[in-house]
Amino acid sequence: MINIKTSKELKEAICLLEEKQDLQVKLLKNSLLSVSEELKPSNIMKNIFSKVTASPDLRGGIITTAIGLSAFYLTRKTLWRSGRNPLRKILSSILQLGLSNVIAGNPKAIKAISHAVFDGIFHKKEETRP
Repeated sequence: MINIKTSKELKEAICLLEEKQDLQVKLLKNSLLSVSEELKPSNIMKNIFSKVTASPDLRGGIITTAIGLSAFYLTRKTLWRSGRNPLRKILSSILQLGLSNVIAGNPKAIKAISHAVFDGIFHKKEETRP
């Protein structure tokens, strides 16, 4: 700390400390605003969604799961249309089990197919002109 000998030096030191305090209060308020903005539920969900979509492993897992569920749903709807036929119900169950085993047994192939489908849907293809 500086040795203060006159009242003028005291007033200058007080002014410097007040300016320093004002700056620190402004910085604290800005930090509080940024933290409160980040903690809003909409921003939390937006950050989570961006992290989920940025992760290629998780994206592949979601796509594989979606393909499996879609195959299950389509098989069930296709074969259960007639309703009460027991043979059709048995065939539907066997086909669903088979599809589940194929999808569960070949995750790399399903992932490759799902990535190709995902990239084909969501990425624009560049046009080649002659």
